[in-house]
Amino acid sequence: MKKKKTTKKLKHLEYEGNTISETKKYVLIKTRNGVKIKILKR
Repeated sequence: MKKKKTTKKLKHLEYEGNTISETKKYVLIKTRNGVKIKILKR
């Protein structure tokens, strides 16, 4: 994962990727080590 400089808190986003399905929503959580992805269940 690439580190991104974020000044605003990210809201729920739809992410298309190999590891995450298109319909699931996730939240990016900033940590000291980097960015964590938290997947929300409906």
